[in-house]
This record gives sequence, structure tokens and C-alpha cells, in this order.
Amino acid sequence: IELEWWITQIKNNKPRNIETHKTQATITTDASLGRWGAFLLITGKDIYMISKPWKAKILTSNKREIITILFALNYFWPVLLHNHLRYLKVKTDNTTACYNLTKGEAKVGLRRIIDQFLLYIEYQQWEVKFRHIPGTNNTEADSLSRLAVSGDYSIDKQMLQQVLEE
Repeated sequence: IELEWWITQIKNNKPRNIETHKTQATITTDASLGRWGAFLLITGKDIYMISKPWKAKILTSNKREIITILFALNYFWPVLLHNHLRYLKVKTDNTTACYNLTKGEAKVGLRRIIDQFLLYIEYQQWEVKFRHIPGTNNTEADSLSRLAVSGDYSIDKQMLQQVLEE
């Protein structure tokens, strides 16, 4: 009798289509010690970019990368809202950040940030897929995070004096 039940269940089993949505926009991010940068590519449309210096020193690279993704989503929020974009892909070259955000897990130091981040995404009603990309393929965001702007350079006065005396 149990075997007959299983045979009936198998015959009646019909595969269900899992609804997957096409990515509407891709955000690629990178963080360096001095700056963070991000690109937003709206599928078939525009490209937006941002590069900003850190206002405070963030000690770990994993925390910098996660905060960069949060800053990028927050910065691009008006564009995402205006274009009614909900299905996003976020690419980062930091495997730990990608894993933490995908799994919603992290060590104690990052746990609070991850929780706040995921609540922010849920509040915005975004569906976000996090993807790792090799650092060698992350050239645009990497260049933005390392962007040198006026005022980033200084000359060592002793070195200048030595060169001028020669």
C-alpha cells in the first residue's frame, strides 16, 4: 500500500517553475584604503559612477567592501527608484563580503553591519544577487576607488630641498 502511494505521488509530481527575474541593473564596487568607488549599469541604458574618499578610517578590508556596497546602493537609490529597478546584481572582488551578504552570516565584528544592510535591502524591496568577480576584472570600480584627485599629493619638504640643492 505504501509503495502504491509513492508511485501515485511520483506520477502526480509536476515540476514547478521557479520565477526568476532578469537583472535590471548591475552595481560593481571596490574599496581601497583612501576611497571607495562604484559603477551602476542599467541594462540597456545608462552608466553612473561615484568615487568618494572615506570620512573615517575603516580598519578591515572586508568591512570597507561591505560598507562600499551599502554606500553605493544608498548613493544610487534615487536612480534605482526613478527607473523602478528592483532586480539588482552587485559585483565585488571581495570573496568574504560576497559570501557574508549572500549567506547573511558574518563574524561578530561584521554581524551588525550585515544585519542592517539586509534590512535596508528588504525595506527597499530589492532583490539583490551578490557575485564575486576576480580583481583583475574589476577595473572600472578599482580605478574609481584609487582615483587621485587634486589635494591627494604632497611633496616631502626635505626631499624637495635636496633636489633643489643638486
